Amino acid sequence: MLDKQAPPIYKTSYNLTLAIIRLVRDCDNDYRMTLGQTLQTRVLLLQIAIYQINEKEDKSSAIQVALNHIFFIKMMLRLFLDINLIKLEVNIALNILSEEVIKQLQGWKNSLKKKS
Repeated sequence: MLDKQAPPIYKTSYNLTLAIIRLVRDCDNDYRMTLGQTLQTRVLLLQIAIYQINEKEDKSSAIQVALNHIFFIKMMLRLFLDINLIKLEVNIALNILSEEVIKQLQGWKNSLKKKS
């Protein structure tokens, strides 16, 4: 569990990561090893990208990398819904978390633009 003092983006992205790992764990074997593995890898890359933003000099491009990961995740979630791997309610819950991550990343990016 993350520290209560961690910025909201860390908490939200961590919750999304946990939810997706649990989703993939419960997938049928055929999908777990293909689409599920791709989704799980991408959400882990998102988590890493978010943690690396503060380490990069060019934070704006680092944020864009994280945004690219989250948009890919949203596309994969839509695919999972369309091929009936997840229920609509699960898709909605995961998309709410995804949108919150996007909102926070965009806010971070806008904050950097104002400072420039």
